Amino acid sequence: MGKKVFHLLLKIVINTRFGLILGIFIFISRFSIFSQANFEFFFTSRNHDEVCGPITCTPEGEIFFILWKAEKPDLTFTNWSSFLYKITDYGDTLCWNFQKPDTILYFLALLYDKTGNLVIGGDAWSLDTAGNKNSKFQWFCKLTTDFEIIWEKEYRIQTTGLFNQNQSILVDLPNNQYLYANSIIPDTSYTNYTYLFKLDSNGDSILFFHNNDELKHSSLTSITLSSDSSSIGLHLFGGYSPPDYSNCKYFEYDTLFQLIQNQWYTNPDYGEPYSTMNYSESGFISCGTYWPYERGSYPERFIRVMKMNEDLTLSDYIDLTYPDPEKPTYAAWKQSIDFINPERIFVGGMEDKGSTLWNTNPSWIYLACLNNDLDLIYEEYIGGDALYATFYIKATYDGGVILTGSIYNDSIQDYERDGFLMKFDSNFFVSTPELGSRNCCNSINLFPNPGHELLTVSTSNLALEFELYNSIGNKLITIPMPDHVFTIETTSLPSGIYFWVVKFSNSIFSSGKWIKI
Repeated sequence: MGKKVFHLLLKIVINTRFGLILGIFIFISRFSIFSQANFEFFFTSRNHDEVCGPITCTPEGEIFFILWKAEKPDLTFTNWSSFLYKITDYGDTLCWNFQKPDTILYFLALLYDKTGNLVIGGDAWSLDTAGNKNSKFQWFCKLTTDFEIIWEKEYRIQTTGLFNQNQSILVDLPNNQYLYANSIIPDTSYTNYTYLFKLDSNGDSILFFHNNDELKHSSLTSITLSSDSSSIGLHLFGGYSPPDYSNCKYFEYDTLFQLIQNQWYTNPDYGEPYSTMNYSESGFISCGTYWPYERGSYPERFIRVMKMNEDLTLSDYIDLTYPDPEKPTYAAWKQSIDFINPERIFVGGMEDKGSTLWNTNPSWIYLACLNNDLDLIYEEYIGGDALYATFYIKATYDGGVILTGSIYNDSIQDYERDGFLMKFDSNFFVSTPELGSRNCCNSINLFPNPGHELLTVSTSNLALEFELYNSIGNKLITIPMPDHVFTIETTSLPSGIYFWVVKFSNSIFSSGKWIKI
């Protein structure tokens, strides 16, 4: 299975060293190779910690995501600012910083609703005259896809809440209503509480629910709706569970937030982080960390995807990633599964990712695509040269997928992560017959990078073609790859940034950036 460094078609590095001013600024980036719809965004900023968070997209190909940013080190995670980004299908980038002089805004949920607008929800803190945090409240905003604000709302529900520990979710309800749910730690007891907001089309609160003792100590992970939207399902983790059941649990409420039923997942070794979605009129599909625990041992971990019936009994499953007790495997922290077409179910996670944010060992982003029968179409390991953390995965309408998260390299960074967003289109992955039923992309490596006189390319596959482009998109080199390792003379090329593409049967197989010094 190929484990490789980033190899997408275009890498855009956005340096926010000087900060983002209040308002809107635009990056124009019309590079001809963008039409392939594969790209990466990196957010690097000196003395700042950055993470790319929630994502949404439109059928027309526009992508929206939230970037969290804080001066480092901020290990309390309470002084973050938030930026909303838009990427058009042409590659134009629009950004809005909602920060206000007397308020800290921390976006936790992002929704593209059925009216074609965006809705944002999250935490906010007012600041006193000295710039210190004063009181906390919930903040909601509805705006057009061109960032024109339709309404803003503030609701004060508690004054001492600490950083949100788990998922915050916005759901589109019938009658242009919205559901917002969050798990918080309200005080120093470190006890999780979950609450629900129902908002009307104007953002006015029409119903509020604070959980009873049954949800105490549990953290929200997902929300599902019944097929007729007459009930709301909260999927949580933690707290009490009966013997032989998982700590993952399901609480179903009616539209007035009255409890209908509660159940536990029947798989005792299945746990967080996990995400659950509606999969059929009466069933669910879930992706999480499967850890068959045995006291006194360090068992292997998997990423497990499972289909469940209405009563949460298991109907089918697949375990993904290589089992290795010394390499902890996790599903993506916030959202680990998504699909638009059930024949292309996307799964995101991490391999060899430690449980802390600042591990020194490298890790890999894990990406897989499954069909309706949970057969593996492909899987991919990305990274291995730093500590990679996957936060969200989102299926796109072109049959592709988006990943967001963070990168941390302790050798060059001091409590200072960089955010990333990666977009794959439906044609990025090429099936290679010799790999059999567990198809994945083979590894393409270029070195040295940066380089000077010689560029060496290695691959585990043949019948490929290598192309090199300059920074304005002119093709400079086209070479059939004659062997698993070959070298290109680059002495005549001027110093600068180049983009390389490897093709298989005239389709893009792999790609990336090379720097000549």
